Amino acid sequence: GSHGMDVYEIAKSLRIFSKISFLDDNSDHPLVIGKWQDIDSHLEDYPVAIVAVGDTELRKTWTERITAVGYALPILIHPTAFVPENTEIAPGTVICARATISSGVKMGRGSLVGTGSLVPRNTIIPDWGYYNFDQILMDYHNRIQETK
Repeated sequence: GSHGMDVYEIAKSLRIFSKISFLDDNSDHPLVIGKWQDIDSHLEDYPVAIVAVGDTELRKTWTERITAVGYALPILIHPTAFVPENTEIAPGTVICARATISSGVKMGRGSLVGTGSLVPRNTIIPDWGYYNFDQILMDYHNRIQETK
């Protein structure tokens, strides 16, 4: 999907991976080398893997599976993103293009920061959290509570 292509472009822009491919049960894209059930058979050729889906539950389930198989779980940060040195970033996190992370931010395992997002100082993005440019997690949760 579209998030997968964003992650591909980030990985490619880092110029540290000799090859980048996908497992996808529903695609005939030329970068797809197999289906999800084939995960065990690609470890030798692809020792590093990241789950490139936006769906929180799938991202969590598949990330747990790839780490159990033995894949190394990277942190992918687009070269145009600004990330201070004191940012805590857990494995499996993806920070997209032109995101700005303020000081003291903590990002949980498998979290996503969308393109152009501005993450305010001392924000905590939970495991599997998604931070998009037009919503601050704490305000978003407050709005949900206010509408009930």
